Order: sequence, then C-alpha cells, then structure tokens
Amino acid sequence: KQLKIYIYIYIYIMKIISLGGWCGTTISLRGNSLYSDAYPFDNIRSTFNGIINCIENNFLNFFPKKINADIIPNYPYSGKSYRGQYFGFYHHDLTKFEIISDFNRRIERFNNLLKNTIDKIIFIRTIHTHDYKDETKLAEYFNKLIEKKFNSLDFLLIFIIPGQDKSMYYKKINEKTYI
Repeated sequence: KQLKIYIYIYIYIMKIISLGGWCGTTISLRGNSLYSDAYPFDNIRSTFNGIINCIENNFLNFFPKKINADIIPNYPYSGKSYRGQYFGFYHHDLTKFEIISDFNRRIERFNNLLKNTIDKIIFIRTIHTHDYKDETKLAEYFNKLIEKKFNSLDFLLIFIIPGQDKSMYYKKINEKTYI
C-alpha cells in the first residue's frame, strides 16, 4: 500500500495600508518595500477624524466642497494646494479630471480590499497633532467602525509618533491598536 502524506502550509499574508497623516507615511512604507498599491490616504494631509468620516460616510467628504487652490502669501504651496474640512492635497492638482479619477480608483481599491481580502490588514497612521492622544482616543471608535463595516476583516491599527530620535515609546492600547 502507498501512504500519501499531505503537508498543508498556511502562509500568513499581511497587507499594509497607509492612513496617512502626511505623505511621509507612504514614503516610509515605499522606502522599506512595504508599499504595493495606492490608496486614498497616500501622499495627502489627513485628520484621523477625516479617515473615520470617509469610512463611515462612503468618502462623501473626501474632496474639498469647492476645488479652489489655496492662495496664501509667502507659502510654498500657494496656488498649488487644495484643502477641505479633513484633507489637504499638496501634491495633486484637483482641477484635473485624471487626478480625481485616480483618487476614485484608490477609494474603490480600498473598499474592495477591505470587503474581500483574507489577508491581515495593518493600518499605519502617522500622528501629526501636537498631543498624540487627540488621535489615539479615536482608536476604539475606528476599530468598532471597521468591525461593523467589514465584519470579517482581520486588522491592526498602528499609530506612529514622528520626531523621536529613537523609537522610545511603545504602547499597546488594546488587542487591535498599538503606538
């Protein structure tokens, strides 16, 4: 008789998604070969409230209500940046149809990934408020929102505090959230 032995290998795959803060998040992920696809919060300034609002309201408040370039004297991005309630677009000309289309594809890619993936998602958020607690206090709400909207998603939320000489601060907030 022939004995057949089957070996099953389970490969645990993680996908890292930038939740921005600023463009340095995506630049760092790309520089460390942790970046694969573009998502809506890449290379823009964002508030964590804005991220939550987009997920909760299907990105209705993603773009500024009026697409007008900022005109600010002695400002390097004057005439080149577009800011709304939650997001600042400093590297994208929102008056161009192809830029808006690109962001809409990123939004669709983001939603489709979170709805359909079996991979673990690692959300990376760089804090850009003066007090990191302004953002981390929203972590529980964010986690519950993700669990409700994408109920089978396996994920973690990692906050990064920039400007440290060394990574001296580490804290587990809960089972899904780390600083």
